[in-house]
Amino acid sequence: MPSPRELIKAATDILHNNEVGREGHVLDFWRSIEWIEHKTQVLKSHAELSRTNDAYVNLYPSLTKQPDGVLLVLREFGIFLKAKGGERAERVWENKLTTPDSADIDVLADKLRDPAVRAKAATYDDVIATYPEQGHAVQRLIAIHIVNALRLHHMPYADSEGVDIKTWGPSTEFATGRKCFSLNPLMAYVPRDVCDCFGWAFAEFIVNNCDCVVETSTRYAFKKVVRQVVQRSA
Repeated sequence: MPSPRELIKAATDILHNNEVGREGHVLDFWRSIEWIEHKTQVLKSHAELSRTNDAYVNLYPSLTKQPDGVLLVLREFGIFLKAKGGERAERVWENKLTTPDSADIDVLADKLRDPAVRAKAATYDDVIATYPEQGHAVQRLIAIHIVNALRLHHMPYADSEGVDIKTWGPSTEFATGRKCFSLNPLMAYVPRDVCDCFGWAFAEFIVNNCDCVVETSTRYAFKKVVRQVVQRSA
């Protein structure tokens, strides 16, 4: 069984090999943590950040018996990072906020002007239905947001072919990445513990590249959310 110090060393190495983990402020925070080893198991926890979010983590004897010891250490550090980000980080995490990629906007724009799609689609809902269920969940969600804006501003589907959704007023901010949307409707693709706890999300991001997120577009967008929270901790 690895000792607590060996687990910390392994976690340090993983952070240094990860693009986000080796960001300057992340490593500074990591080096600031005091790891306090306890000889007796006074709590059920294997590792626990200070309950006041100060820069120390309690390590209990059961930690060394866990197969995911490195993940547990990084989980507590992730909780510390989010606390450092304050209300801004909390808002991003709780709402799973991210922005659409330009390529995702282009997919919908292409569909709205594609003669082959329009030959089969009589409504906006028909266009949305052309998105495959697997691998395109985020693109579909983005399309729903834009279609809702088109409907809200009384743009008939028949007239939408010539609309440039990146410059059309009601959708400009969203379509150009200046307005966020929530991934919460897609959290069924994310394990509950990873969805509920940023510490677990951070650990999974650093160690496993969020492979636990079973839908590919959701995995990519979820990783963007994790990055945003980390950036707000700077």
